[in-house]
Amino acid sequence: MWSGAKVVGRETLPTGVKILTDIAERSPKNTTTARDIVSKHVTESAEKLISKLRGRCRKRASGEAVAGGKKRGGGRSMPIEK
Repeated sequence: MWSGAKVVGRETLPTGVKILTDIAERSPKNTTTARDIVSKHVTESAEKLISKLRGRCRKRASGEAVAGGKKRGGGRSMPIEK
């Protein structure tokens, strides 16, 4: 449950920023209302949250290795001398 709350918290700040940015940048000639902007971003955010909580995040590109191309090892790059 805690990880779900962290995901929600991490998603809300960028969503709020996007909403405020879109409202501030719209032109007076634009007929889009603030309500439409908020509705659009909340819907997108909800879809992202649902996919993240289900574990369907972005998948890695095929062939991309773990940890920047290095195989996981014991953490040592050189053998220990005795």
